[in-house]
Amino acid sequence: MKISNIEDVEVQLNPPGAVITMSNYIDVSQLQAQLSNAGHYLIKEFG
Repeated sequence: MKISNIEDVEVQLNPPGAVITMSNYIDVSQLQAQLSNAGHYLIKEFG
């Protein structure tokens, strides 16, 4: 899957999580819509 403005993604399994590096801000709802097309994934904003 390729999403515009995503430069890097670091995923860890234990504990589950990911860090997404963007060149321009992408709203969490837009990311969730794209992830839903790839399977049963959930994204939340922390920090």
